Amino acid sequence: DLKTILTKAWGDGWHRKFKQFNVHPFAAASIGQVHRAVLKDGTEVAIKIQFPNIKETIDHDVNTLVAILKSTRLLPKELDIDMYARLCAEQLSQETDYLREAENLRRGAAYFTGPRVNVPKVFDAYSSGTILTMSFESGAGLGDLTDLTKAEQNSIAIRLTQLFLSELFDHRFMQTDPNLSNFLIDPKTRDLTLIDFGACCEISDDTFEIYDTLRKAILTLDADVIKTVLVQLGLLPEDLSTATQALVDDIMTTLMSELGSEDGFDFATTRLFDLIDFNQILTFADIVPTRALPADFIFVQRKFFGLLMYFKTLEANIPILPMLRAIGEMDVSAQNNRVSS
Repeated sequence: DLKTILTKAWGDGWHRKFKQFNVHPFAAASIGQVHRAVLKDGTEVAIKIQFPNIKETIDHDVNTLVAILKSTRLLPKELDIDMYARLCAEQLSQETDYLREAENLRRGAAYFTGPRVNVPKVFDAYSSGTILTMSFESGAGLGDLTDLTKAEQNSIAIRLTQLFLSELFDHRFMQTDPNLSNFLIDPKTRDLTLIDFGACCEISDDTFEIYDTLRKAILTLDADVIKTVLVQLGLLPEDLSTATQALVDDIMTTLMSELGSEDGFDFATTRLFDLIDFNQILTFADIVPTRALPADFIFVQRKFFGLLMYFKTLEANIPILPMLRAIGEMDVSAQNNRVSS
């Protein structure tokens, strides 16, 4: 199958373009596998090759998932699950377009030019809609790191938080897949490399306003302010049962108290995850937002919750409040510069 795909893409004798080509993949995911190769000039590359007929399976898989969700009858009747299914199918379809991912990689390389953050280089001559050739980047996936000191755990968590906030508030462009294998750490330099840009989205004005409004509300450290804002944004139903309202109050009060700690938000000691017990699925079904949320908001949330789970595993300590406050300070500084100009 591999030979057939590459011959169709590159023509007969394609192997002569390489000094070395490993036919055994060193990585694989749901829609493709990755091979290591060396170009004639000695450049090491990683070649992502899409599985045949993958696009045809997406709609079937999504429709099956929707049927399962509907059969559980756990989701609110007002929730437009079909709309979210369409968004999911569209996102998955976009991830099968490797030319689009190549452009996302170039954008990422232009945005994330800071020290200790790398993005693979794309080799257009060896790329197509179903084949993506990039510079080979060494490092261990975040999920494979087992020898981190506490300081290194905190450092990685802080850098990932800074990256998330930069994508959201500065660049308005985000890689939204929180899979830990998408983030490589160099074992010597501890540099961070972002390697998968298939799942990316533009941050719309609506989504930006939602997060900026939430950011400002969080800075008040007032649980009542947060709940009011969540209701106004349509992220929290206004009418809740007494038990659900008590749970929401407990979560908000705990969150504001722990965020306000001068020692930073400590994922090792937080009570937040004790309160969020997903075995109480019926309770949490009551607070699922029923308004039609922007597609990019959904995918940003996917990354947000993925990072939270990773930080919990790390038991990291992150100065979240000062980082959120710094965003507002940068906004004011930028406005003053524009006025001066």
